[in-house]
Amino acid sequence: MTRKKVPTKPEFTSWSDVNNAMKLIGQLESSLDELKIDLNREIATAKENADKLSQPINAKISQLEKDIKAYVTQHREELDGKSKKLTFGRTGYRITTKV
Repeated sequence: MTRKKVPTKPEFTSWSDVNNAMKLIGQLESSLDELKIDLNREIATAKENADKLSQPINAKISQLEKDIKAYVTQHREELDGKSKKLTFGRTGYRITTKV
């Protein structure tokens, strides 16, 4: 059995209906743009707040990294080869030479 396409009537009966529909599309797209702008502003504000809140944490991480580096440099001879495996990671000391 072959399929038959069901004929559909167009929604619009005149050019003015089409023109009004295009006007409505423009208005709706404008509303979408405004929503996106508001959301982007909220996202930017949230990012700024997160940056402010994360500054002390990042500073603490940087300080701990400096302290680890100083300790590893001071106790270089205790490393198993180039690195030392610890419970929460691995640290190492690598000497590079200029070519």
